[in-house]
Amino acid sequence: MGALAVAAALAGGGAAAAGPAVARHGAPPAAAPRLPADWPASLRLPTGTLVAATGRAPAWSVQLVVRGSAAQVRRRAIAFYRRAGFRTVANATLRRGALRIVVVVENRDHSAAKTFLVLGVTRTRR
Repeated sequence: MGALAVAAALAGGGAAAAGPAVARHGAPPAAAPRLPADWPASLRLPTGTLVAATGRAPAWSVQLVVRGSAAQVRRRAIAFYRRAGFRTVANATLRRGALRIVVVVENRDHSAAKTFLVLGVTRTRR
């Protein structure tokens, strides 16, 4: 199970939307992925390249490719959200008000310098 599928399951979302497909000969390239229309407006993403996004309220998942090792990317993502007012409630789980983020990282194949960062986001009732 890939990191995006794990985060989608953690966030309660359905099947993950794949990132840009490889264009076949003569076919136009796929559109760049975008955040879901109802993505929480107050929730910014850390620096990285968005490769997939899925979900609808109250659960979303995004996958980014971020520079650095998995350990570095995890630390930076958690620090990024702590600076934005989230508090750590469990290992790699943060909460601010009704928003909960689960952080999942996975080294990109054949690269210790680029990592998949997956965020499973849920909005809960408080």
